[in-house]
Amino acid sequence: MLVDRRSLAVQEICEDDNERFAIGCVRLEKDGTTVATDGMLLLAVEPSGLDTDDYPDVGTVEIPEGGIIIPADIAREAVKNMPKSLPHEVLNACAVTKAEPNKDGGDGEIELTTTDLKRTRRIGSPTTGTFPAWKSMLDGVARTKETATITMRISLLEKIVKTLKKIAGTADGAEPYVTLHFRSSTKPIIINGYAGSRKRKFLGLLAPLETKSECIEFNDWQKKLLGVKKIARKAAKGE
Repeated sequence: MLVDRRSLAVQEICEDDNERFAIGCVRLEKDGTTVATDGMLLLAVEPSGLDTDDYPDVGTVEIPEGGIIIPADIAREAVKNMPKSLPHEVLNACAVTKAEPNKDGGDGEIELTTTDLKRTRRIGSPTTGTFPAWKSMLDGVARTKETATITMRISLLEKIVKTLKKIAGTADGAEPYVTLHFRSSTKPIIINGYAGSRKRKFLGLLAPLETKSECIEFNDWQKKLLGVKKIARKAAKGE
């Protein structure tokens, strides 16, 4: 199995300190899907589709049926070791060279290997803990009626987060909170929130992209995770 840097980028939302579940890890499924959660936010990335046969022979193994977990620090180190500018896309990835899942409460083992054709680096770690049942969290979410679908640029979200952190400041350590109000697909999102220990209020508008054609449709991989196909079949049967 090959895992590219985009797949491992989900480690950015891992939570370092949690005793109940292994949310300080990235979940790697047999099909190459990567998942991470901090208990509030969950993010899954579609498999890269890279072919193991195109990668140098470093002892690549397949992912077991139940999937494995990769500690966030190992994921970060693997990304750091990946060549940054090579003509072959497949080299901008790492190979899974050990994938032993946790069994009967014992530790598992993970090893990720990178190479630039001149130097090969291997980093490994024991793994412990249980990743949350993330598929059950996604399944059925789309069953609720959708009232508005709004597409926006990621750069706008980044600007909002950066600005709200500035408003909150760092002296009192109080994190800003927001409520997002969606009225329709063509109207701006209303941002209502507060920041700082004195809960200083702010109000904003976030404009969606103007053309409806910009709406990002779900692909088959996403529909499967959301249970959309099952919902469609039930609707067709009149259930």
